[in-house]
Parts: sequence; C-alpha cells; structure tokens
Amino acid sequence: MVALLVYGTPIADLYQQRTGLPLDRKAMADKVRKLGFEIYAGKGCTEYGVAGTIAEICRNIFTGSHRALAVSCILDGEYGVSGAAAGVPAVLARVA
Repeated sequence: MVALLVYGTPIADLYQQRTGLPLDRKAMADKVRKLGFEIYAGKGCTEYGVAGTIAEICRNIFTGSHRALAVSCILDGEYGVSGAAAGVPAVLARVA
C-alpha cells in the first residue's frame, strides 16, 4: 500500500498525532464508499469531477510526477491561517 505524506509525515502518523487514535484504513474506505451513496441520495446524482480529481491525484502519486496540485486541507499556520480548510498547492508523493 502506498502511504500518503503530509509535509513528509505519513498520514496515519499525522492522524494519530491529531486524534490520539490509530488510522483505521478499512473503516475510512468503508465510510468514503457510504458517503458516495449519501451524496447521491441527497443530490439525486453524483458528479464525475470528484472521481476525475481523485484519479489525477492517484496518477501523480503513482507516477512520481511531483506535480503541484490544488488540494483542500486544514491549514496549521500556513499562509497565516490555522484551523480552516482551504484549497492550496501541494506536491503529493509516494513514501519510499
């Protein structure tokens, strides 16, 4: 499995640091899968944009392109902002 890094820290470690709990990857995958159905139930449709964006993010991680992408994350002092989610440029890379 490919680990996701946030500023060089594996996301599982970051999650545990922030919540005090281990990251349950299976539970997260199940939740994301169920949320798709909830979105469909609420909107009556789903959009291809989300899937296309996720595919682009995965493609960049798997190919090692190191291309900057706009991703949403909770800022922790970046740009002078903390505790707010914003779309910011990020380079997503595979953990060696």
